[in-house]
Amino acid sequence: MASIVVDDVMTELHIICMIRVNNRLCIRNGKLTISIDSSGRGLFKIASWMLNTSSRWIRNDNRNNTLQHVSSLYQKAFKLCEELEKDPEKNDWTLKEFNRLFLESCNGLQNLANTYSDDATVAARTSVLINKISSMHTAKE
Repeated sequence: MASIVVDDVMTELHIICMIRVNNRLCIRNGKLTISIDSSGRGLFKIASWMLNTSSRWIRNDNRNNTLQHVSSLYQKAFKLCEELEKDPEKNDWTLKEFNRLFLESCNGLQNLANTYSDDATVAARTSVLINKISSMHTAKE
């Protein structure tokens, strides 16, 4: 298994850990990033909002695509962990780090759900992921 794949997955899980309420996830060059709305007043705030909205529309960067990317990321991470568990002594640190990132990312997922509280799909998908992570953690204890 390539170390770069593990590093890329961990990096994106770190990004999910960093999500705060009202932050928006977006995909740039196939990787997750956080889009933070610029604060300001009057025309600056409106111009910033219009630029962000237009940019997301042009890139077809919407919450459904982003949620699909997040779901795929977790599936990839779970599969990586299954592979790593075949040699737990060699991969001890990596497995512990994945476990920590899974647990910490639940807060970011909850913040994402709170940001899109009016969207039942976001609430349901994030809830499924959080429950899956929680059940995996409980099974390992």
